[in-house]
Amino acid sequence: MKKLIAIFTLLTGLAGTAQAVELRREAVITGEEIRLGDLFAGLPPETAGLQIAPAPAEGREVVLEADWIVRVANAYDVDWQPGYRVPSIVVRGATEEERQAAASDVRRALERVIAAGAAPVEDEPEAVEADAASEMVDVAVPGRRLRSGEVIGADDIAWISVPAGEIQDGMAIDADELIGMSPRRVIAADQPVRRSDLRAPLVVHRGDSVAMVLQAPGLQITARGRSLVDGAVGDVVRVVNIDSNRTIDAVVTGPGTVAVVSAATLAGL
Repeated sequence: MKKLIAIFTLLTGLAGTAQAVELRREAVITGEEIRLGDLFAGLPPETAGLQIAPAPAEGREVVLEADWIVRVANAYDVDWQPGYRVPSIVVRGATEEERQAAASDVRRALERVIAAGAAPVEDEPEAVEADAASEMVDVAVPGRRLRSGEVIGADDIAWISVPAGEIQDGMAIDADELIGMSPRRVIAADQPVRRSDLRAPLVVHRGDSVAMVLQAPGLQITARGRSLVDGAVGDVVRVVNIDSNRTIDAVVTGPGTVAVVSAATLAGL
């Protein structure tokens, strides 16, 4: 595995030095997942390979709108500054012919590297790999493929042994870090999970009817509202009052219940 990573890193390095991160205008996806590098050019390999969403079906197009792109960039700390106007991106699932062509391009690139004598740079990495492999760590992983929005239970947990040297910062290791959480996107089975790919379960969804509660000493006011966004317990969400049609900020306190942020928003009720 280390050899393949070394070759991949060398291949990506042949393109030159690091470049500014730029938003692509379109992308053809040859795999089963959309990766961060499909949206942004100029990312380092370890960031470009992050999976962010399922790929469209073969030959189908999906338009990713500007607000979604900005949220993805912020979620993954992409060093990219949107301009005054952020364009949308057209993402298309590759046809079988395009998948075969992409595979051929990778094979030809590997052949060029091997022919140039670059591949045998493995003596030192192999020694490092041997040291790392001497200690194995048990890591909690999903025992099945998990979709966005599912709540991870104890029955969903499996364990794999991973070399200590392959444990990355931000990786969820213990079962307690997974149980009760919800994936932000599709997570593959039997693969380590990053904490950034998890969130508290959503208990309020966009369009849901919610009870808006304002509490003060000796006073409790309740009104009906409609949530404009998804939210987990503790999230601040925008809620529109059904009677007054005014929009206020509220904190999600449980399924179908939000607390008005402060008495200053009492007029919104």
